Amino acid sequence: MARASRAKTGTFFLRQYIDMNGTTFAQASLDISSFVNPLQGEVLKIKQSWTDWTSDDAKPISGTDIAASGAVAGASAGGQVTTASRTGLLNITNNDLVTKNNIYAHIDATANIDMLEQVEGLNPIDFDDGYMVATDTLYFGIDSSDVDTWANNIRYSVMLECEVVKLSLSDAQAVLVSQTQA
Repeated sequence: MARASRAKTGTFFLRQYIDMNGTTFAQASLDISSFVNPLQGEVLKIKQSWTDWTSDDAKPISGTDIAASGAVAGASAGGQVTTASRTGLLNITNNDLVTKNNIYAHIDATANIDMLEQVEGLNPIDFDDGYMVATDTLYFGIDSSDVDTWANNIRYSVMLECEVVKLSLSDAQAVLVSQTQA
């Protein structure tokens, strides 16, 4: 698609969510092609991300989402944003991992939550100048533990603070190559 060259833009926000699919990795995509043009040096800078874990109807996670009452139980899940399509969760050594977040939950014998912890493994704000994206698509993935399973599906929601920036052609292409290699 032909695009006009732009100057640096102001901050804007991208949002996406994905619902868990049992214990199978699930992925959704977000087309960002209108914000990137590596041939013109234009890339998307993700400054930071926010993560929200909820039930799959966007309500707060309840004890019965973690497990049925009557037994002490726990559950865990991981969510990620990447610049390449994946079939599972990644660790931070992958070039295309933009952000990563895990959730751990536990209930007592009456299905009251006695522990709910969200752990951020990677956030673009941790970088000196954000995370540059030169691909046309962002991928949002979620998976849960095969052992510490959830009684009900949960939702991984992400909000990304972004801006379009102009890099040199060689820098933009280097970003693109690094994000599309396995």
